[in-house]
Amino acid sequence: MLDIRPIADPVSLSTLIYEQLKVAIASMNIYDDGIDLRLDERRLSEQFGSSRTPLREALMRLDQEGLVTIRSRRGVYIVRKTKLKSLRSSQSGSPWRAWRHVWPAKQPRTPRSPACMNSSGALVPPGSKTI
Repeated sequence: MLDIRPIADPVSLSTLIYEQLKVAIASMNIYDDGIDLRLDERRLSEQFGSSRTPLREALMRLDQEGLVTIRSRRGVYIVRKTKLKSLRSSQSGSPWRAWRHVWPAKQPRTPRSPACMNSSGALVPPGSKTI
């Protein structure tokens, strides 16, 4: 009988490509003048030594995170973010952002305004009784 051990943490090829691309994008200076922000799928797949399918899966994950943008029939481009866009994307996972879509638009949108806090400083929806 074969002595085979289960694989502890299987990682897909697209995940490995995704992680390497994310590190490569984070380490480059995308604000230099004259830098080419277009990613060539063919060249990247040759560099990774893989087919284009796992590369495309990795690029779609990067697109969902906002690091690249995929333009139909034009290619994949690294996104340059302004400070405002970077600030907004860093707050995208906050509970305040999720609550903001539930509350009516006329309510205050700052999480620390008195209308949004109870006496202990916790966030409460406008219109609810604060104790």
